[in-house]
Amino acid sequence: MASPYAVPGVYYEPRPRAQPRPVPRTDVVGFIGFEPRVRDGATPTQLFGSPPTGHAFRVDIISFLLPPELAGGARLTAPAVTDLLLSESVVSIPIVPGGSIKYALVAAWDASRNVQWLVVAGPPSAFPNSPAATDEDIAAAAGGLKWLRIADIHVRRSSDGASVFPAVLPALPPARCNDWNDFALRFGGLPAVDDGTLLARAVRAFFANGGARCYIGAIRRPRFDDSAGLESALGDLVGIAGSSERDATGLERLLCIFEVAIVDAPDLYSRIVDPAARTAPVPRPASDACFRVCSAIAGPRTAVSAAGNYAAGGPVFADAGVLATQQAMLVRCAPERWRVLLLLTAPVALDPLTGVFSGPTAARAVAWRQQLDGVVDDLSASVAAFYHPWALTQDKVGTPVYELPPTALAAGIIARRDLARGPHIAPANESLVGVVGLSPTVDEATDAAIYAPPLNINPLRPFPGLGIQLWGARTLSGDLWMRYLPVRRCLSAIERKALAALRPLVFEPNTPLLWFQITQAVLAILVPVFDAGALRGDTPEQSYYVVCDATNNPPESIAAGQVLCEVGVAIAAPAEFIVFRVGRREGVVEVLE
Repeated sequence: MASPYAVPGVYYEPRPRAQPRPVPRTDVVGFIGFEPRVRDGATPTQLFGSPPTGHAFRVDIISFLLPPELAGGARLTAPAVTDLLLSESVVSIPIVPGGSIKYALVAAWDASRNVQWLVVAGPPSAFPNSPAATDEDIAAAAGGLKWLRIADIHVRRSSDGASVFPAVLPALPPARCNDWNDFALRFGGLPAVDDGTLLARAVRAFFANGGARCYIGAIRRPRFDDSAGLESALGDLVGIAGSSERDATGLERLLCIFEVAIVDAPDLYSRIVDPAARTAPVPRPASDACFRVCSAIAGPRTAVSAAGNYAAGGPVFADAGVLATQQAMLVRCAPERWRVLLLLTAPVALDPLTGVFSGPTAARAVAWRQQLDGVVDDLSASVAAFYHPWALTQDKVGTPVYELPPTALAAGIIARRDLARGPHIAPANESLVGVVGLSPTVDEATDAAIYAPPLNINPLRPFPGLGIQLWGARTLSGDLWMRYLPVRRCLSAIERKALAALRPLVFEPNTPLLWFQITQAVLAILVPVFDAGALRGDTPEQSYYVVCDATNNPPESIAAGQVLCEVGVAIAAPAEFIVFRVGRREGVVEVLE
């Protein structure tokens, strides 16, 4: 590296004695969606004959960058393949009716870094959940090549034996993307043909609106006509609480990443795309084509489906499944309310006049929001925020317009405000990039009705000269102060920073010296927050307090190896302190509100 000094001389460059500790970020989003890199083949997985006597199992793979951290630091590109054959025979079927089999999809490479695909079959089972191929089986098949398991293809046969249903089970951990190009390299970018999934478009909208980092947690990708597979996908989206990082899926896996502060599940709202183009009557010309409703002139319009349009196939998941999943996510995130924010919305609905699925109306959003009441206690409800309506997005003039849930756009605005001014600033009153309309629009009266407590629905609104803006910053909580999103996020940011700052002190002797160190570490967090204007009060005494001494650390707590620090902060408008406690127990640092 060339010297930065242009002329000779004597220069002094101060160097710190120790590297500064990294500050935990609060703008990082975790997205949950169907595995986009591998899917059922262009020639679908199927059985032959009636009754079936043969089979052909295939998958399609897009070109993507293998995770360098898992590929020995090498930047290897997995080649795209159409109709990669897993197994084929015209005279036999490897699984019995009601049984299943799993194929390990493996990327292997040699010293020249040439990547090839290997398929390693696991043992077939007479039950729906068959075992996968072991690492020893894969190593034997690789024959000395370096390898990485990409996914397991789970092929399940129906109980009547007439059909098979493949599902892609991702084997790679969540991937970190720092911009849209990162996502395009790791996940292929936007799908070549619209398949109804929303993950890629949500990530693109997030980065376009100010996002700077996200993690992508891929879950199983079943065929959309597989009801049992879709039910399993909903379970994978939430995951099982307490699972290890290796076994955790969806939300549970993202919660293992401390950096993730916001969670969105765009593919929970995926839609079935009808690839067949249809015709629709248009208004007659001349005098009849005036400013009147088209259906009054030409009759009700029919559903139209072409590239970028959704037909009457409707959403992938039924309303009951979406609601149950959102409620389960709320319950799971409630204990983590100090470190994560869950973004929610209502799914699309069928328009009875046109027979076409479109964004939820205000009445549907209100009814949906009310069904989330009582799932968790009022304080824990501050873990989530609800947005309405859906947005009409367009990359550039002349390209198709797509309906997109508002959550990804809100995530971008939250990250934009956080990075520019801090988490204590309300993520609202910001124009949305790439949004050309709303489905449906929100007027002044609707805004007043849905934003008022106890609904606290954050609307997207059009404003002449400003475009479409995010016009709300409230959580689901009915608490007087925790209903405000900047209060919730500012408190969460303080707690996250306190946890990170106190981790180096976990195994220090529990003495007054430790109490002093804890107090100084917490004050080092609160003073900049006070200076930024995030706390109420003209003096530090009016804005915060820290207690970590013999008054809240009696001898019995010291004997148990516990240390407690009580922190009170007056964030923004509150007239009283919000209190949380941070302490050490059993070798870990815990936060309790």
